[in-house]
Amino acid sequence: MNALFEVSSSLHSLESRDRDKYQFGKTKIFFRAGQVAYLEKLRSQKLRACGVLIQRRVRGWLARRRYTKIRRMVLLLQKHGRGLLARRQALFLKQTRAATSIQARWRCYQQRQRYIRARTAIVAIQAAARAMFARQQFAEIRYNTKAVVIQCYMRGWLARRRYRKMVRGIILLQSHVRRRAAKRQLKQLKIEARSVEHIKQVAKGLENKIIELQQKLDVKTKEVSTLREDVIKLNEFRNECERLRRSESEARASLRKMSELEQLVVELRAEVEHEKDAKEKANKEKAAMKKEADEVG
Repeated sequence: MNALFEVSSSLHSLESRDRDKYQFGKTKIFFRAGQVAYLEKLRSQKLRACGVLIQRRVRGWLARRRYTKIRRMVLLLQKHGRGLLARRQALFLKQTRAATSIQARWRCYQQRQRYIRARTAIVAIQAAARAMFARQQFAEIRYNTKAVVIQCYMRGWLARRRYRKMVRGIILLQSHVRRRAAKRQLKQLKIEARSVEHIKQVAKGLENKIIELQQKLDVKTKEVSTLREDVIKLNEFRNECERLRRSESEARASLRKMSELEQLVVELRAEVEHEKDAKEKANKEKAAMKKEADEVG
């Protein structure tokens, strides 16, 4: 295909130059002298150009392949180099971070221990100081409490002694006053005992009192008897009420039973009616079936 294209291009170049340099026959082409050499020259130039083109393409392909290979190797080296550097950087950062973390933990532990020691010392000092203040306050309270207890007992003893003196004085005054009143009453009784009129009046007064008491006693006995009768009547009334209550409860129970029986009778009547209806319906169906059977027969 390429050779045919080259021949046609050569003939085209000859045709452009001079139509007398060649001639087409039926099966051959006839050239003038020197035209074949010219065509060979053109062919050699074309082949040279094609060889140069092929070399150029091959050299370009080889150069590209060598470049891609070199580039791939460079990229691989760069990748591995960067990976190595990154791993080293990561290891350095990891070591630095680990060292920083260890330092932080160690410093934190040291600070915590220092704080714990300071806190323990402060708490011990506070406890000692508070214990000392508490002991002082307890001693003061104890001293004051003892003083208060002594004062309380002393004041109670003084009050009791004052009270005893007052009671003794009051009793003494009362005894003197009562003794004087008793003396006066004794004198009056002696004077009254000497007078007979007084004795008669006293006896009469006593008789009147006895009669009055006897009358009161009779009235009380009558009231007691009436109260006893009322109590008996009240007991009878209570018994009657209980009997009436029992009879009322029995009547209510009997009424309840009667109502239940009436309801049962109604239900039985309804059932009987229902059975009658069912029996009548069955008889009617039986008659109808018998009639149908007769008609069929």
